[in-house]
Amino acid sequence: MRVTPHSIEAEQAVLGGLMLDNSTWHQVAERIYEEDFYRFDHRLIFRVAKRLASQNQPLDVITLSEALERTGDLEQTGGLAYLGVLARDTPSAANIQAYAEIVRDRARLRSLIAAATHIADSAFNPNGRDSTEILDEAQRAVTAVAIRYANTSSAVILLRGDQLEISAIQWLWVGWIARGKLHLLVGAPSTGKTTLLMALAAIVSHAGMWPDGTTAPGGHVVILSFEDDPHDTLVPRLKAAGADMSKIVIVGDVREEDGDRCFDAARDIPILAAALASMPEPPAMLIIDPIVNLVARDSNASSDVRRSLAPLVDLGHRIGCAVIGISHFTKGTTGRDPVERVTGSIAFGALARVVLTTVRRPDDHPEGPARVVVRAKSNIGPDGGGWSYEIEPIELDDHPGLFATRAKLGDAIEGTARTLLTEAETVAEEDMSRSSALDAAADWLKRFLAGGGESAGKCLTEAAKENISERTLHRARRELGIESTVSGFGREKTSVWSLPAGTFNSANSAASLPVQNSAAGMAGLAEMDYGAGYRGGSVGSSAIPANTAKPSNSGINDDGEVAI
Repeated sequence: MRVTPHSIEAEQAVLGGLMLDNSTWHQVAERIYEEDFYRFDHRLIFRVAKRLASQNQPLDVITLSEALERTGDLEQTGGLAYLGVLARDTPSAANIQAYAEIVRDRARLRSLIAAATHIADSAFNPNGRDSTEILDEAQRAVTAVAIRYANTSSAVILLRGDQLEISAIQWLWVGWIARGKLHLLVGAPSTGKTTLLMALAAIVSHAGMWPDGTTAPGGHVVILSFEDDPHDTLVPRLKAAGADMSKIVIVGDVREEDGDRCFDAARDIPILAAALASMPEPPAMLIIDPIVNLVARDSNASSDVRRSLAPLVDLGHRIGCAVIGISHFTKGTTGRDPVERVTGSIAFGALARVVLTTVRRPDDHPEGPARVVVRAKSNIGPDGGGWSYEIEPIELDDHPGLFATRAKLGDAIEGTARTLLTEAETVAEEDMSRSSALDAAADWLKRFLAGGGESAGKCLTEAAKENISERTLHRARRELGIESTVSGFGREKTSVWSLPAGTFNSANSAASLPVQNSAAGMAGLAEMDYGAGYRGGSVGSSAIPANTAKPSNSGINDDGEVAI
């Protein structure tokens, strides 16, 4: 049946029902207004009924007709006869609430038609306005309809300040991780963020000790990971960190009548909330990796981020769970405020009550090489300061021969997040730049001398053509152990550079090895490349198969994983 934007029968049933049972007035009044009636005479009758109800007067046919006569509206409403028809043709007031909903729904349709007509007229006749102005006007018109016909059974709760109880923040780690609050752990890909969080999760799971010597309140930790496999990555790392695995919960698929499907962050947060609420004990910590996957639409749009994260923030607050999301720094933002560097909208950093950032210090840092976690922002406590930590491989006790990485928390550090991060990243970038220039110079020098010795002067001249500075070339010469043979005296004195005997260079690459020796040659290369720690292979994994030798620290890749 085609839905029309008016329903005269429903309006008549509402008015007739009011006259049959005055007690139904409040059921009707909380759903519809005078202007919701399509017919003008029905509006007049409802207006008078509202006034009589406010005066605790009856709403029967006689009282209504007399009130309408006093206002001079009785004739416009069809007189006493029409009021009698309304009351007579309405069998009961039992369904008056449903009739009122129909009246309200048809009024909403008429309002939308009116708004759409106005929008179309504005688009056809812009009168000097551009499309942006017309679009803003259209949005305001539709929003006005939505607000006008919002669910009237809902109501905003207003709380008086003197009726609110004061409560202290419940900390898992005082100053760092709080129950019921949203946190972010942000940093570059090379800082081992997931491994660090698994270490923190382990501490919570067995009520262990934080780096500052305080004890964590024990509790369950729920992990929602969109990137790492629980079997070969998350569980091995948790075990390596000493987690109580009975307190670890991994979010899996969603079970439905027609089978299981992958967890969809855009629509399954309410289902997750229900699952967590049904746990015997509410979880102490919820980890989301990465948090950007929870944004249904545009992660760079503040409104989309806030709308998508609101259920998560509410979930953490209601069950008293610390929520920690992992994110990354935007490239090319070194030196800026750490919170502003979070990938995506600034709303991520704004919504989080605590933002922790990670950075990797260079090998020649004055305080030694290490990864550092710094408190970049806190709305609920002090900010600044941090802790060092190292990523190290460890053999799992209950799986001999199987290795995983773990984060070992170290000493406290002082300073603001911006200063600590900028110092570490600037030194790291300069160190990387120097290393890259030195490597390039060394590669060029090996190729240039591959055919035999050359005079130092020619080496310097040709290197300059390749934009290699004299200082960098001399550093490369020392690194390679280039031999310098001096001959002659005075103006006839010359210095010849040559590669040390036995140097492996591009002229003797693996591609030029005889076929019959290729297997032995590759075995030798594997031995040379990996040393005592490994024997061949190039797969990155958090868990190392049993037939693999125990790795050294040099086997950890930029993601904090062991490379085998």
